[in-house]
Amino acid sequence: MPRIEPGLSDGSKPGGREAVPEAAALGRVLTHGRELGQELLDWVDLKLQAERMKLQELLNEKLNLAADVALAIGLAGVGIFFVLVAAALGLGTWLGHPAWGFLLVGLVFLAVGAAFYLLHPTLKDLRRPALVDEARLSPDAPQGRPYLPPPAEEESDAKS
Repeated sequence: MPRIEPGLSDGSKPGGREAVPEAAALGRVLTHGRELGQELLDWVDLKLQAERMKLQELLNEKLNLAADVALAIGLAGVGIFFVLVAAALGLGTWLGHPAWGFLLVGLVFLAVGAAFYLLHPTLKDLRRPALVDEARLSPDAPQGRPYLPPPAEEESDAKS
């Protein structure tokens, strides 16, 4: 296909390239592209700042709630402590000596703690036997049944 060269009358150079209008257009495109890129970066930065502020507000709300709950639990704990001391002193006076009241309150707490330990399903996992039974490691142990070692014959022979 033959190449068509523009004439010199329409503002072109003899080599077929436009001097001023193409460079100006390219400059404008580059300027607009830079501005668009900068605006995009600014927009992303603002979005990140907004999300950071939302996260910080949520974190502050959760921390304030945790502080309020901790204060309430602490005050309730102090109140329970004084009620228990009063109950122990009252029982001690009724039984004849304050030490008996404190002993009785302590025993009640031990009983409640032991019952909680024995009945709580999560704590039952702590009482589960080891996963590897050392008796099953014996080569004489039958598979599928717990291995009970035979009675010691040496002890019975020694006593005879």
